[in-house]
Amino acid sequence: MKRPQTNLPEGNRTGMAVAPDLAKELLDGVNRFSPEPDLDTSAAAAVRATYVAEGVATGSLPATDDPSMAQLLDKLGARLAFERSGVRLYDALIQKRQAIKGAAKPTVADLQHIRDEEHEHMSILEECILDLGGDPTVVTPAADITATMTSGVLKVVSDPRTTIPQCLDAILAAELIDNDCWGVLVSMLREQGEDEAVSDFEEALLEEQEHLKMVRGWILAESAPAA
Repeated sequence: MKRPQTNLPEGNRTGMAVAPDLAKELLDGVNRFSPEPDLDTSAAAAVRATYVAEGVATGSLPATDDPSMAQLLDKLGARLAFERSGVRLYDALIQKRQAIKGAAKPTVADLQHIRDEEHEHMSILEECILDLGGDPTVVTPAADITATMTSGVLKVVSDPRTTIPQCLDAILAAELIDNDCWGVLVSMLREQGEDEAVSDFEEALLEEQEHLKMVRGWILAESAPAA
C-alpha cells in the first residue's frame, strides 16, 4: 500500500496530529483487529486472586516477639535500601556530570557532598539496626518494596541519553520520599525510647532537608528564563 505524503517532523514522531491520514489508518486497524471491549479477563483475575490469598510476603520480617520493634526494623531496612540506592544515584549523576563538563550547577563537588552524606546515612542505619538486635543484611518487606520503587529513578539517571535536568527531576522524587521517611523514623525511634538514635537521625533528617533544598534550587535555576 502506498503511504500518503505527510510532513513528519525529523525528531519526535510519536504524535498523531501531524499525520492525520496515517492516524486514521492506524485507528482503522485497531478497530478491525482489536478484541471486543467486553473481553473476559476473569481467568486472569482469578489467578491473581489465588496469589493474593496465599499471602506470600515480599520479604522477611525481622525475628522478634515485639510487633512494634519488628515494624521499626522493617522501616529501618527500607531506609537502608533507599540510602544504598541514593549512593548509586549520585554516583551515576557524578559520572554524567564529569562527562558533560562545564561550570554549571550542580558541580561535581555539589553532588559529591550529597553522595558522601547519603553514604554516612547508610552507616547510621546499619549501626542502629545492629544496636536494636536486627540484621542489616535482611531484606525486609518494606526494603523490598523500596528497592522496586527506586529502580525507576536509577534507570533514568543511569540512562546515557538523559540530561542533567532530566536526572534532577527524577532525583527530586527520591529526595521528597527520603525526607518524609526520615521524619517517620525519628517519630518511631522516639516512641521506642531510643533517644541516642533519635539525635543521630534528626541530624540526618536536617541533611536530607538540605539535599532537597539544593536539588529544588538547581531545578528552578534551570527553569528560569535566560536574562
